[in-house]
Amino acid sequence: MRMTRIAPQNHCGGASGSAAQAVRAGNLILVGGQMSLDEQGRVVGDDIATQSRNAFEALKRVLAEAGAEMQDVVKHNIYFQCDGGDAEVARFLEEIDQVRLDYFSDPGPTTTETRVGLDREGALIQIDAWAVVGEPR
Repeated sequence: MRMTRIAPQNHCGGASGSAAQAVRAGNLILVGGQMSLDEQGRVVGDDIATQSRNAFEALKRVLAEAGAEMQDVVKHNIYFQCDGGDAEVARFLEEIDQVRLDYFSDPGPTTTETRVGLDREGALIQIDAWAVVGEPR
């Protein structure tokens, strides 16, 4: 199977800093972790709603470069950093969900949400995704 590396020009959302932000193998597109970053790789926004929107926009740009759209996403993972107990995490995830609804129609793709420590100072969220193109919906 032929694999194509996807590296949008002037794209700044990828957390890894590598040139390839995704790989396309046939109809499958795997997008690496996207964050809310500026051109210098610094985190943009200090609240989860802003960072979520920027990370989803970064994901959208990479998908477009690969010939896909947000509606082609079948699975995405959200890695988030939130201090506090269960109540704070629940509010945090609700804010992410409110942003997510702007990008995916109900029921949307399946998701996994994992609380982690992110390696960029000030980072609250990182998103990766799997998309399938060229298949009937």
